[in-house]
Amino acid sequence: MSKLNHDILYEIFQNLQDLININSNDPGNLNKKINYKKFLRSQFSCLFCKYFHDLHNVFPVDSKKLLKEEIYKLFISECSSIKCLNSDMACYPILKYPGANISLSSLYEIFCNNIIDQDFYYGLAQICRSIEKLHVMEIVNAKRLLRL
Repeated sequence: MSKLNHDILYEIFQNLQDLININSNDPGNLNKKINYKKFLRSQFSCLFCKYFHDLHNVFPVDSKKLLKEEIYKLFISECSSIKCLNSDMACYPILKYPGANISLSSLYEIFCNNIIDQDFYYGLAQICRSIEKLHVMEIVNAKRLLRL
């Protein structure tokens, strides 16, 4: 876990250092406030995908599902525009999370498999307006998915 935290913090501080160096070159920018909340949120969303799949190495098996669900809930409620949805996210009731209508409305790409209840995809089709890529993996009986 310390390696994971070290990598994330290193990346955030490197970007923060670049931001501070840019502002310190222009004396007029020194008095301007930096929106740290917006900066950290953007860094979190970039690093989220990079490190999310490392959770299986860090946390015990019994707490992974709950932890992933809470992270997805936070991610969906805080991100105004999610572009890609993997099949792992579809295992959770993300359509019921606060802000799902807004964050999933501009979904561009979906990874599907037959493990997910097909009703999930119908619910997603009611929200999404700009799906351009659909990756179908390991589908045995995909009649309902094909009609979508």
